[in-house]
Amino acid sequence: MRTCHNLSWHDDFTGFLLQRGYLLYKNLFLKHHWGFAAQLTFNTLMSIIPIFAIIFAIGKGLGFESYVIAWCRRVFAAQPQVYEAIISLSQSYLQYTHAGIIIGVGLVLMLWSIMSLLMNIESTFCMIWDTDERPLKESLIYYTATIFIAPMAIIFCSIITMYSYSLFDYLPTIQYITSFMRGATGIVLPLCLLWVFFLMIYTIIPHTKVRIRHAWWPSLIAACLIMVLQMAYVHIQMVVTSYNLIYGSLAALPLFLLWLQISWYICIGCAELTHANQELALGGADSDVEYTISEVLAHCLVVLQHITDRQRDDRSPLRFTQLLRLTGYSPSELHRCLMRLEACGYVNPTTLKKSPHDPAFVLGHDSQNIRQEKVIERLMNTRINREHHREADEQTKRMIDGFCIKFLTTDGERSATVPPTAAQHNG
Repeated sequence: MRTCHNLSWHDDFTGFLLQRGYLLYKNLFLKHHWGFAAQLTFNTLMSIIPIFAIIFAIGKGLGFESYVIAWCRRVFAAQPQVYEAIISLSQSYLQYTHAGIIIGVGLVLMLWSIMSLLMNIESTFCMIWDTDERPLKESLIYYTATIFIAPMAIIFCSIITMYSYSLFDYLPTIQYITSFMRGATGIVLPLCLLWVFFLMIYTIIPHTKVRIRHAWWPSLIAACLIMVLQMAYVHIQMVVTSYNLIYGSLAALPLFLLWLQISWYICIGCAELTHANQELALGGADSDVEYTISEVLAHCLVVLQHITDRQRDDRSPLRFTQLLRLTGYSPSELHRCLMRLEACGYVNPTTLKKSPHDPAFVLGHDSQNIRQEKVIERLMNTRINREHHREADEQTKRMIDGFCIKFLTTDGERSATVPPTAAQHNG
């Protein structure tokens, strides 16, 4: 069933790049995933002050406010005006939150601003990976943990960076070597931190299992591009001095918005690259292949047969990744088959404790009562989404009533079945 062969970089490097280049082009331009960057840029701009406010609040509460400010200064080293504005506005925001008539309202608004951004980021990644979003309860747990763990991670990274630079004060000064080591540390250390940051984003945020081997080099590319963007931003500020004459004190805003949007372009582009690696490894690059009705029904029957055999053997339920290996179907085609079987009531999803991000599937009927002709009849007359449908007209109903589907039984004889109309079955 795998219609696309995943080329290895050491066997055919050109083909390796072309495969991923085509998938990037298809997803970013033909499916218009580039448009996510503009939306996330707006969401980030609206949430950036609450984000830094809560980072400063947690840092101050733990006694590490100076480290947070030092980290913020390094992040916006190329944008000193933005740095000063964020520090000032964040402190004002905290004072407003604590001094308001109803303190809880300010805190709720601050947390909602951050959670709204996190929800939009997760929604974007779920659309890239073509998966369902997390349940609300699970999302709230993830978002709350992120809000309180992220500032601690920032403080930890800031401490490591400052101590790394302070080590040079205890080393003997050697001409050229010491300055080179300082410069290398100033590039390599932030690059490694960015690499880990993007690696965590690409493997944790999508509501599916993403292996590190699929994400490590797209994460490295994203980290390198962000570093290049930072360096380019410094030179652009020096060259484009006319903005100061036009915008005055707001001169940093257009360039900051441009930097923010390009950063999201990089993040989304490398996320698509990670997704392309995963799809090619799983044989999912054929997701746009068109199948006949007979092939679709056969795919559903094959999936149901694997789940039935597993249950008859009294073994643990099959997980999505296991079904991928057993069937050889693309993730999107397997997902559609499971949705059809679930709509018919033959399959129910469940979650295993050992793999919460890899859904498992069990039978919704007694395996002894599952017959092929009944399964096909139900598949042909059940809608996946019953909420959005248009009632069939009388002519269509009469045509469906006249269908005669023949099945080959185990003894070699053929039996005819006339399925009921879709309206009768779903009514």
